[in-house]
Amino acid sequence: MQLQKLLNSGFTFSTNEYDLKSRVMAINVLLFIVSFTLSVMSVIRFNSGNTSQGAINLFFGILSIIGLLWIRGNKDRISIVNRFTCLAGLIVISAIFVNVPEDTLRLGWFPVLVVIAFFLCGATFATLFSVASLVIVCIIHLNVQSSYSNYDIFYFANLLTIISIFLYFFEYRSSENRKRLQLLNSQLEEQVQIRTEELKKANKDLQLFFHALDTSFDSVVVTTMEGHIYYINKAASELSGYTKEEADGQSVDIFCGQENLGTKQLIPSLKEKIHQEIEILVRKKDDSTFPSLASITTIFGRRQRPLGILFIFKDLTEIKEGERKRVELEKKLCQTKKMEAMGQMASSVAHDLNNILSGIVTYPALLLNKLPRDSNLREYVHDIQTSGEKASAVVADLLTIARGVASTREECDLNLLIRNFFHTPEGKALTTLNPNISYTVETEDNLYLMHCSIAHVSNCLTNIVTNAFEAITEKGQVTLSTNNVTLRETEKDQHKLAPGNYIVLTVKDSGSGISDKDLAHIFEPFYSKKFMGRSGSGLGLAIVWNTMEDHDGKIIVQNAPDCTRFQLFFPAITQKRTPHHHRLKEPTKSPPKRGSGETVLIIDDEEIPRRMAGHVLSSLGYKVNTLGSGEEAVAYIQENPTDLVILDMLMKPGINGYETYRQMLQIQPQQKAIIISGYSNNVDIEQTLSLGAACFLQKPYDLTDIATAVFETLRTITP
Repeated sequence: MQLQKLLNSGFTFSTNEYDLKSRVMAINVLLFIVSFTLSVMSVIRFNSGNTSQGAINLFFGILSIIGLLWIRGNKDRISIVNRFTCLAGLIVISAIFVNVPEDTLRLGWFPVLVVIAFFLCGATFATLFSVASLVIVCIIHLNVQSSYSNYDIFYFANLLTIISIFLYFFEYRSSENRKRLQLLNSQLEEQVQIRTEELKKANKDLQLFFHALDTSFDSVVVTTMEGHIYYINKAASELSGYTKEEADGQSVDIFCGQENLGTKQLIPSLKEKIHQEIEILVRKKDDSTFPSLASITTIFGRRQRPLGILFIFKDLTEIKEGERKRVELEKKLCQTKKMEAMGQMASSVAHDLNNILSGIVTYPALLLNKLPRDSNLREYVHDIQTSGEKASAVVADLLTIARGVASTREECDLNLLIRNFFHTPEGKALTTLNPNISYTVETEDNLYLMHCSIAHVSNCLTNIVTNAFEAITEKGQVTLSTNNVTLRETEKDQHKLAPGNYIVLTVKDSGSGISDKDLAHIFEPFYSKKFMGRSGSGLGLAIVWNTMEDHDGKIIVQNAPDCTRFQLFFPAITQKRTPHHHRLKEPTKSPPKRGSGETVLIIDDEEIPRRMAGHVLSSLGYKVNTLGSGEEAVAYIQENPTDLVILDMLMKPGINGYETYRQMLQIQPQQKAIIISGYSNNVDIEQTLSLGAACFLQKPYDLTDIATAVFETLRTITP
């Protein structure tokens, strides 16, 4: 195979290792042929008795074998062996020319040897070789009897000349071809180098491009024009759950939430426009979906030939969630502003109404104490008192909506409030008026305690249970249940509450449910679909909402056509807490306690409540003085020590109840006081109580409330 390649190459050697090996192999073959030929001729000569000629042939045969072995030691010896081989061949052929007279073709070996010398040793050596062949033939022909004529020798000389000319022409053409080939080879190598550099740069750019795609946060998918996936980047793989190997060759429909959306709708639409954007649901490997903005573009090559389609899926989950939260916050803000506006209106109205109702609630009790028991007027006065108390309850609801009502917070067991509710007049009235509605109570043992305003949570419980009963028009069931819940960090967004422990009150009714239209307004004041005369003023659920907001809780409504479930989340406590101030006991219906001539100063900017309180306390045996401002009261105390002062918290113009009491204490450090108000915020009340005020009375108060408060405060030992 190596010799064949050498012959096909025209023996045009280069200096590379391959050509040297091929050349060595060619020389080895020629040396072997010469050695074999000389060995055969030596045997023939010895057998024919021509010992001298056999010895010569044997000598040259041995030299050929030595050359064969010698060239294997060093490839630099090739040139010497080439010449040696050609010369040995010339001598052998000369011997054949002399010793084989009957061979008429023996002159043909000389041109053959010239050609071999040309290919092995070059044109110069072949020329010398040709001349030597001619000289040898002429000498042998003249000195030894030969069958050749002078014409044969002349023809032989012409043949050698023609062969030499041909070989020189061949050498020249080969040299030109080699130069041309070298030039072409040089140009080709240069082009290859340029293309190689371009390929390296293109490969580097391609790697950079794919690296950029893999580092993109958006999911990138490249498909054929038919929609078969060719490439997906790292983001698409991680988001969809498909590996690059799994996605390769599949239809782009595996990413589309709707069946055949990609191949039947998105790709055909590119025929009309090369780019489009559309919001779709992208499906993952586990069949879950997420919202995405799909950007679809046709990829064009040279001459605007379409090569494929580029899909870029931008995950809109966080954006959609942000929009949802923004809408919820806007709704909550709107609801809060609406409730604040209602609260401001309610607080203003409630403050004025409480002052107006003070006389309607308190004077009937004073009149009943003075009227004979058989007087016909007692019934009328009692009706006035009852109406005033109902009006006072409505005002109390307005104050709850205003979220400015003063209240104390203490530990409470919600289970106990629920059990006691159905024994209250409100609870008994519900069961009496609704005999077709049954109720069940399911409470959890070891329920957490909560820190709350017991009065307002009780009112909240009354309204939420009343709402459940009134939602059932015929026969039905109301279920109340409590349980402990611990919200973890991962659940805070679901319930919109901070992580921690909560007490959950669930009130479920079997009514017809709430329409979606009404559901958005059920916590608004005065919004009601029920009979106003039967269901109250329409403030029930608004009171529940404000109470939960005031206690950092949450209401969750679960609505269905056959039932409605309200869940109230109250923050729970795990340790006992000490109330900030003393909480008065519930007033009793026993006769009001009387005084023993103690001095009482009443400070109120409203004349009717001030005069009414003075009449009540005077009738109970106290020495009463009344003033209309805080400044007057401070000046009065400086000259007239008083056993007890009764302060209205909100007085205009001038200083309020807190500042009045603070200045009084600078004059009389042991001064006893009771706070009264139709409306005030918790901060003012708490600050005044922290200064040493005994208790707080909410306007309008009845005769028993103020009598008990004054009696117990005067008999409290001041530390």
